[in-house]
Amino acid sequence: MPLFLREARGDVRKAKLKITETNLELANKKTELTNKIRNYHNEASIIKNQLSIVQNTYNAYNQLLKAEILKFNNGESSLFLVNSRENKVLEAMQKQIELRVKYFKALYSINWAAGLLN
Repeated sequence: MPLFLREARGDVRKAKLKITETNLELANKKTELTNKIRNYHNEASIIKNQLSIVQNTYNAYNQLLKAEILKFNNGESSLFLVNSRENKVLEAMQKQIELRVKYFKALYSINWAAGLLN
């Protein structure tokens, strides 16, 4: 009595292909997550470098403001120059605050992508 096992063999092959497909999807998700974490880390690193540059700029503008105030007190400068220096200091401070916010967002994004936040 011949038994035809073609249908059973086909079902076994379909099940093996489904397992392989699921494993490939899992590997793809892991790769996507790893890339996302790397991107957030790179972004945080770049922003940290920018933040140090802006901090140096802020310090330089602050020194220029102090020197301009000293010149103004000696009568060698005008109030317009003092105000423009003050504006530059405030702009640098604002940029520094914006970059700090971006940096902390990037750090939280890293933790979120890694699943470390509750």
